[in-house]
Formats: sequence, structure tokens, C-alpha cells
Amino acid sequence: MVAEVASSAVKMRQPAWWRDYAAVFGIAVVVLLILLAVFAPYIAPHDPVIPSLRLRLKPPVWMDGGSWTYVLGTDHLGRDILSRIIHGSRASLIAGVSVVAIAGSFGTIVGLISGFVGGRVDTLMMRWVDVHIAFPGLLISLLIIAVLKPSLGTVVIALSINGWMVFARLVRSIVLSARQLPYVEAAEVIGCKPVRTIFRHILPNLAAPLLTLAVLEFARIVLAEAALSFLGVGIQPPAMSWGLDVASGRNYLFNAWWVVTLPGLAITITVLGVNFLAGWLRVVVDPYEGEKRFARAVANREG
Repeated sequence: MVAEVASSAVKMRQPAWWRDYAAVFGIAVVVLLILLAVFAPYIAPHDPVIPSLRLRLKPPVWMDGGSWTYVLGTDHLGRDILSRIIHGSRASLIAGVSVVAIAGSFGTIVGLISGFVGGRVDTLMMRWVDVHIAFPGLLISLLIIAVLKPSLGTVVIALSINGWMVFARLVRSIVLSARQLPYVEAAEVIGCKPVRTIFRHILPNLAAPLLTLAVLEFARIVLAEAALSFLGVGIQPPAMSWGLDVASGRNYLFNAWWVVTLPGLAITITVLGVNFLAGWLRVVVDPYEGEKRFARAVANREG
């Protein structure tokens, strides 16, 4: 009997993602985004840049006048919307991954130093973070892009400058708690240097919360990149971006709704899927969340 209960407990603790519909949806969206971005030239049915005014504003296939040649219709310049959505996924993926990598690395280093050293160093670094947070992020991004000229690289730089603070705060709070744990004290007693203690013993224990935060930040960056491109200060034509497509088709919202709605739907599905994936990862990689979920499942069974 005890063995059966233990076996059941282990199974319930296992991250059975295929039983979690939100996790399945999130994983499917992320995998699809990666595949579309990598294989865009081979998947897209038409050239997404070349216009054809005689084909402008063709409706999607399920509407009157639509055809399978242009499954999602065409925009005001006669460009295939499906092809533009597929190629636009590259901008979202590159911007999200690049910003998370740059901002996450810098913020993690700042948080590690601040939390481990403490004292005046911690105070100065946290006041630096507070001052940076006090400035409107959108305004700083607009100023940086205005100085450096709009492009995907400029968008990555601007969003990285505005995104490292959340990593620094999270890492600092965890390091402050880990600083008092036995394994850190033992490392110091045997003579480990601070750099080795930080990167060999403390940093690996930050993997779980950092992974969840990185995925959440990826969703935020996708939205931010689309917003900057919509405002005309992000990615510029002939490059493609979902936010740029929404901006270029906003004047046709009432007579050709698909020009705006479909790229906007791509943004919504991507952000929603990434958020679902982050929620599942939080349960999988965090043992405390896993225990809570297991306890709720046991309570529901007994109830």
C-alpha cells in the first residue's frame, strides 16, 4: 500500500506536459515560431515584399472573393499576408532572444555582485536600478532609436537598456537569501574566492527562476518590438514586422479588417503561448510550486 502511494506521488509530481493543455499550447506556439522563423524562405508561398496593385485587398479564402492562392488575403499593396506573417516571425524571434540574452546577462551579473557583496556596493547598485526604473521606458527607447536611427539592431539595444533591471532585482533578492545558506558558508570556509563562490555555487541555483523570467521577458519584448514598429520607430520597410504590418493596414480596418487583424492575432497568439509556457516552466523547475500543485491534487482527490 505504501509503495503504491509513493508511486502515485512520484507520477503526480512528474511534469506531464501532455496532460496540461496550456503547456501543450505554449510549447506548440514556441516551436511553430522557431520553425517559421528558421524556414521562412521555404515555407512562405509568395514573395512578401514585391507588391501587385491588381491583387490588393483580396479577402481570405473563407470569404467571398477569396482563393487558396492567397489563403489569408492580401494587403493594400497586394502582398500576401500569410507570407508576411511568416517572415515577420523572424523579427519577433531575433528581438526577443537577443534582448533576453543581453539584458539577462547584464542584469544577472549586477544582481549577483549587489547581493553577494552587500553594503555600500549593494546600496549604490540598487539606487542605480531605482533611478533607471524611474525613467519612462518608452521615452528612453524613442530617444535611443532617434539618435541611432531605426533598425532591428537599434530596437534590440533600446529594449536591452530598458530590460536588465528586472533581472538584477530578482537575482539580488535570491542571492541575499542564498548568502546565508550552509553550502555558501561552507564554500567560504574552505577558501573559495568570491568569484568562484558566485559563479560555481550560487549561479547554478538561479537557473529555475531565471528561466521562467527569461520566457516572460521574451513575451514582453515581442510586444515592445511590435509597439515600436507600429509607432514607426522600430523596424523599417522593406524589412517585415507584425507591428509594422498592423500600422500600415490601420487605415483599412473597416473595409479590409484582415490586413490589421491577422498580424495582430499573430502577436496575441505568440504572447499568450509564451506566457502559458512560462507558467508551466514555473511549476516544473520550481520544487516549491511542484509541491503546491501536488498538494492541491491530493486535496482534490480526497475531497
